[in-house]
This record gives sequence, structure tokens and C-alpha cells, in this order.
Amino acid sequence: MNISNSQVNRLRHFVRAGLRSLFRPEPQTAVEWADANYYLPKESAYQEGRWETLPFQRAIMNAMGSDYVREVNVVKSARVGYSKMLLGVYAYFIEHKQRNTLIWLPTDGDAENFMKTHVEPTIRDIPSLLALAPWYGKKHRDNTLTMKRFSNGRGFWCLGGKAAKNYREKSVDVAGYDELAAFDEDIEQEGSPTFLGDKRIEGSVWPKSIRGSTPKVRGTCQIERAASESPHFMRFHVACPHCGEDSTLNLAIKRRRLASNGRRMTPPACFISASITPASSVSRSWTSLMPVISAKRPGSGPVMAFSGFRHPVKRLNRLTA
Repeated sequence: MNISNSQVNRLRHFVRAGLRSLFRPEPQTAVEWADANYYLPKESAYQEGRWETLPFQRAIMNAMGSDYVREVNVVKSARVGYSKMLLGVYAYFIEHKQRNTLIWLPTDGDAENFMKTHVEPTIRDIPSLLALAPWYGKKHRDNTLTMKRFSNGRGFWCLGGKAAKNYREKSVDVAGYDELAAFDEDIEQEGSPTFLGDKRIEGSVWPKSIRGSTPKVRGTCQIERAASESPHFMRFHVACPHCGEDSTLNLAIKRRRLASNGRRMTPPACFISASITPASSVSRSWTSLMPVISAKRPGSGPVMAFSGFRHPVKRLNRLTA
């Protein structure tokens, strides 16, 4: 029996298509994947170029990407790269782990702007993601301002958090909240955003809820409340250049003026030099207030929170006159 070249090529095509479902990529952490693939687009970054995970970001990103951590709460200061970390981890979930993902922002306008300036340029600049987006740059049902459907069958949604309807119907593996403190506390009298949003991941084998925000009013702030309920609270420690002791960085270091010589100091008695930079500190680590307990199965725990870190470039305010 003779087989033409076209028949041979078609046979190869269908055999490869059948075997493709059996392919599994080499295991990578979120940080490993991001350092190898993630790219900062010019539309939404101060400096265009390949992503390089900073020391204080590694634990946060790996917790976001771990199947053994169900919930991550990040209490942050401004300009620490949370949105970029979150988007990089989402790209990791879509391309590497093939998960359905959803992110909420405070308003519909915020969500639309995030999709235009962050998500779409990121898809364009990451080759492995672009290969899954044959619709990129075209008018297509899988390419809208609220949803992107990739050729591996996985979907990404970006929605505003004010309307209760935006918390319905979707069934995803990963639910994320950017600037949680800016959300309404009660969404149309149906519940808090995290209560409604986390319902979308209840049926997942690998449920993941990621929340992050700059805190607002103490006692009423949603991210502060979520972090305070986390059994594992991680704080970033740096070494004091004066006494060598590890201590946390407070988001608002209180100062007092001594009437005798007009010098400023931080209680108890230790001076912190203006030259110290968190990201370049010799001693730096994440320290938990409680021991971390390994989960027995994916999605079963633990819940983690991160706090006490600042912008890696900005130096601490001068604390001595």
C-alpha cells in the first residue's frame, strides 16, 4: 500500500496532537519561571526588560505559586512591585501549570486599564504566552477587555469589584485581589469581596486566593484584617547597622526630637543610618511568628501573610539630624 506525502504529514500531525496532551513541563517554582520567562513591558514599567526577582520578593512569589499554600495576604507599602509579582505568577499559572485565573480590581475602570496597560503588553512580550494567544491583536471572541482565552483552554478574567454580578458564574483555580483595601466592604449587601470571590475557587483541586494592598484605616482595613487572621505572619527583617540586631521595617517609623541637642532618634536607642537599603542589606530574611506547617495535600493550607517591607530603591528617611 502506497501512502502519499500529504497523508504521512497528516498522520504525523494527528499523532503529535494526541501525544501533546501527555506532555508535562519540568517542575519549576514561580520565581524560577519568572526569572526565565517574565518580561516587563514598556507600557507599564519604569524600565523595560527581563524580570529579575529581588530578594524580598522571592518568598512572596513562591508562596503565591505554591500548591501547598491556599491563601496569601500581602500588606505592603507603595511601589514594591506587588502588581508585577501578581501578574508574573498569573502568567506562570496560565502557561506552566495551566490553571484558570481571575483577578479583581476596585472598579471596572481599574480593571479595564489593568488589562490594557499590564496584561496585553505582557502577553505580547512573553513568547510562551504569545504562542498560546493566536488571537493577539485581532478582534476575537477569546480576546476581550474582561477575558482572555488561551489555546491551551485556560482562561484569564480581569473584573471590577464593585458589582456583585462580577463575582458570579466563574469557576477558576486562582482568585486574586489587587488593592483590596480600596474595595467596598460589602458588595451590594451580599458579602465582602473575599467572601464572594473565594466562592469561585471552592471546587478547584488547587484553590488559591491572593490578596494584596497598601493598608488604610487601622481597624477597618480589609487587608489588615485578612492578614491578622493568617496563622503564619511573615515579616521582613534587616540588620541594624548600629547594633547588628535583626529588626522589622515599620511602614511609618515614628521619630522624636530630643530637646538637648536637636537630634532625632528612634526608640529604644538605636540609630538607623540613611544609607541602609532593605534590598541591599547584608542580613535579610523572612521570619514567621509561628512555625510553618507543611500541608498534607495541595490546596489544604496553610494561610500566610507578608508585611514589613518597603520599596527596594527608596532609602529610609534620614533619622538623625
